[in-house]
Amino acid sequence: PACFRAASLAASSVRSPSGGRVTRRTDDHSPGRGTLRRYGSGHHVIAVPHQGRSEPSSHALLARTEQPRRPENMNVYKKALPAAIAAAALATLTAAPASAAPTTLDVTVKVQLKHTSTVKESAGVWFTCPENEVLTGRSHSGDENGYTTYYCSSISINDQPVQHVVKGLWSAGLKESRSAYVAPGDQAIIGRWHSGDENGTTKYLAAMFFWQGKQLRFSYPVWSGGMKESRHSWRAGEGQVMTGRQHMGDENGTTKYQSATVTFVG
Repeated sequence: PACFRAASLAASSVRSPSGGRVTRRTDDHSPGRGTLRRYGSGHHVIAVPHQGRSEPSSHALLARTEQPRRPENMNVYKKALPAAIAAAALATLTAAPASAAPTTLDVTVKVQLKHTSTVKESAGVWFTCPENEVLTGRSHSGDENGYTTYYCSSISINDQPVQHVVKGLWSAGLKESRSAYVAPGDQAIIGRWHSGDENGTTKYLAAMFFWQGKQLRFSYPVWSGGMKESRHSWRAGEGQVMTGRQHMGDENGTTKYQSATVTFVG
């Protein structure tokens, strides 16, 4: 009301914090807020609550003034940002062409029998398959004086024969009656040598095969069941080659073969 606004200052006498009495000036034109009372000396400033509240200090006012206002849509922005990133990533994946991993389905692999050779087992013959061929079978009849037949096959990719073979070294000598040999990784057997009876020595020759500058792989090796050495004939399955052999005992002992599937990653 105008009557209250007309009352400019009300003076009264109160005791100062130091114990003396000073004149207090009260500004009553700001109802509902704490009122700042200054005592006459000017050295003491005391905020006296007015209607249950106190006027904030200058530090509080400064802090309130310097705090940046938070945009009202900040929460909406925070929620929208991850969704936008996810949508952009999905669009990138959808637009990028998927590179197909090469598989053996890209080519046709054939293993075809080409030559057979029969030698006397104990004669010490250094048998090797013809050029660019690989062992795919063996048979034997009788004791060490009997005969062994070797089966050699060619390998072709998309009807084009493999034409580059890198031969390894002959293996160390193994006692035939207790022998087990497996070609090194991704190699196949192309030769065998044996001299004497079951106590004689056996060696093997393996090689790597290449087509258009890329090496063939011999995958998924499996062992055959046991067969009597003196009367048996074994051939690798379709698309397979010989990668190992073992024999235990004399001519009546057991022989097993390892075969693996020819694969090519085009």
